Amino acid sequence: MIELLKELYGYELSLDEIKEVSEDNIIGRAHIARLLLLKGYVDKWEKVFDNYIDRGRPAYISRSKITPFKAIDVIKKAEGVPVIAHPGLIENNQIVKQLINYGVTGLEVFYLEHTQNEIDYYKEVAKNNEL
Repeated sequence: MIELLKELYGYELSLDEIKEVSEDNIIGRAHIARLLLLKGYVDKWEKVFDNYIDRGRPAYISRSKITPFKAIDVIKKAEGVPVIAHPGLIENNQIVKQLINYGVTGLEVFYLEHTQNEIDYYKEVAKNNEL
């Protein structure tokens, strides 16, 4: 996206600059928009999205998605801990079981939107799978 903005419009942005306007180093289109505003390339937030980086606009790049299985592989390769967050929202316990069998090492049991039945169920799943 940075390269497209430079190529199409001559806007000079660097990844380091975008990281600076991102408080937690998680970068999204909003941070690019903020930097374009700060550098004076645009005068309104909406212009950035409407003209440049919203879906279907010239500098928009769709994000790539990976499967949950690939995510587990990436997390483990980085020596992280793969955890299924709010499994009740998945609405398919077979997928949850497949992910556990594949290598998930944690399961969020207590989640605001889980019913008591879901909490009880996922607590039992976690216990039975030593998560």
